[in-house]
Amino acid sequence: MRLFLGYFVVSVSLFLWWGCAAVFPVKEPGLTPVDPVKKYPPAELQSDFDYLFETLESVHPNLYAYVSRAKMDEARERTKKGLTDSLSVIDFWKTVTPVVARLGDGHTSLWFPYRYWEAFLENGGLRFPFNVRIEDRRLFITGNYSADTTIAVGDEILTINGQPAGAIIDRMQRCVSGERTGFKNVVLRKNFGPFLWALYDMGPEFEIEFNSRLKGERLSATVTGISLEEFNRLRGNDNPQAKVFYSYTSFPDEKIGIIDFRLLADRKQFESFLDTTFSRIREDSIRYLIIDIRKNGGGDSRLGDALFDYITDQPYTQVLRMDIKTSKILKSFLRKRYVKWYFYPLLPLAYLHPQGKAILFSRNGTVTSFEGFLHEPGENPLRFSGETFLLIGPNTFSSANMFAIAFKCYDMGVVIGEESGGLTVAYGDAVSFSLPNTGLRGGVSYKKFVHPCGKEDGHGVIPDYEVKQDVQDTIDGVDTVMEFTKELIRSGEY
Repeated sequence: MRLFLGYFVVSVSLFLWWGCAAVFPVKEPGLTPVDPVKKYPPAELQSDFDYLFETLESVHPNLYAYVSRAKMDEARERTKKGLTDSLSVIDFWKTVTPVVARLGDGHTSLWFPYRYWEAFLENGGLRFPFNVRIEDRRLFITGNYSADTTIAVGDEILTINGQPAGAIIDRMQRCVSGERTGFKNVVLRKNFGPFLWALYDMGPEFEIEFNSRLKGERLSATVTGISLEEFNRLRGNDNPQAKVFYSYTSFPDEKIGIIDFRLLADRKQFESFLDTTFSRIREDSIRYLIIDIRKNGGGDSRLGDALFDYITDQPYTQVLRMDIKTSKILKSFLRKRYVKWYFYPLLPLAYLHPQGKAILFSRNGTVTSFEGFLHEPGENPLRFSGETFLLIGPNTFSSANMFAIAFKCYDMGVVIGEESGGLTVAYGDAVSFSLPNTGLRGGVSYKKFVHPCGKEDGHGVIPDYEVKQDVQDTIDGVDTVMEFTKELIRSGEY
């Protein structure tokens, strides 16, 4: 019994405090092949739509925190009544996902059906041949992979196949779940090609009107889409799986070290990385440490704790309070993910543990609060004692946002960049689900996090110095925020 309780207590604790967040959009590897042309009758579509919201309402602690129940009921009724024709999965997704996105929770969404996008490409489909950036309903080219060399990085796209760029952005944003527009734009920047295909069925030819930066005039061009293999080759991403989640570079002459931290994943590897990195920092007598989490969308918050232990000796917490809603789906998720089948006969013993009792044995619909605890950093001979700078942006989300919140609240250093993509009081961690007929998948928050210094004001972490990437710097391959930080360090005026 002691063995089981020990295992279960550890499992539940990990589940409660350090679960990895599922952030939109999520790819779905290893699932059964898809039939892109199959259409589902209205009765099945309406049934899936009802199941979708029954699931969201049963799991989420406060589904209508950001939008009124009356407005959502109206949108749901209107959408369901409109499901009168047989639809493909893609057409059903683009009909329904704007309703879910209106909830305004970045962890609660109907995921984009990547399997259908991949099937389209595998069957010879051609994708939009540009990388783009969105700023205030404007669309700028950050990478040109077409054969037309008259189109340059920094050019502003005005229309695509006759559709105004602003209207395209508005429609895409309505399909993205998120608390803040900046975060939605990051999602769209990464997924502009798939969304353009799903929402507009554009290609293989793309006629664009654009403002030419070099010629100073409005021009038009028709470009042919490119295959996924060619797209990845041209942008230097032949092996998307071979990604580096964290890396370290240094400028010993200036006593500056930089940790590029892109995902909170693989705790064991990260702990080894930290030991090696901070040994180098000590050997090189680094005085200024820059931690860059602008491209970090979240993951396992324990990695944040591990990094904090190298930069502060003061007590801190990433969560002051956490509210968890019990549901049938959550109980099943917990059992399948954290309890081995051979422990099932002993599962009732979890009642003896307060957290296990609250989650597994409370009545469905019950919300249980757990108070956070201060983390007391232990002795660390490699702890950094110099000046620390944290770079954040709209893509700083979920557990990365938690890290930024604690960093600023406990005054661990200087925060530079743009407001983070998440909120300081937010809903997070997600239970995944599948719709019974169409097979569309999604996730729904089951926790509410109250973070240190958190306010329910719709804002993320506000930087001490707000700095945005400059268009000309993008063209020149210069990182505006990083260069600003280095100049700030050189000036000593911070």
